[in-house]
Amino acid sequence: MLSDDAKWMIHLQGEKRDLQDRLKQVESEIAVVEERLLDEFSRAGLQKLTMDGHTLYLHRQAWARPRDGETLRAIDALVANGYGDFVVLGTQKVSSLFRGEPQDVEGLPPEIREAFEVYENVSIRARRAG
Repeated sequence: MLSDDAKWMIHLQGEKRDLQDRLKQVESEIAVVEERLLDEFSRAGLQKLTMDGHTLYLHRQAWARPRDGETLRAIDALVANGYGDFVVLGTQKVSSLFRGEPQDVEGLPPEIREAFEVYENVSIRARRAG
């Protein structure tokens, strides 16, 4: 039973990898076509276009980032003005502090070690042998 499940996992991981590769290709093609369509919509003054049972439309969404890369200034401004709950940790970057050798983790300031809970996520992955 274990070898059947292992073979199936290897198959599924390979299929997943192939789909991810194809998805990257499709996303790349979409980016090229989207750029052309944005120009065409702009020239034609369009907000939307319905064709073949689908509607293509302009989606506008504002995003904010620290001006001139001054992250600390932006954080200070949010906290000082009552928007501290908008400050979010990047968990992957913070987690990297705790992925080193035990002596490296022990070398972190106690305030940091005490402020974070470290847990381990275990999964099965596959890669091509050879």
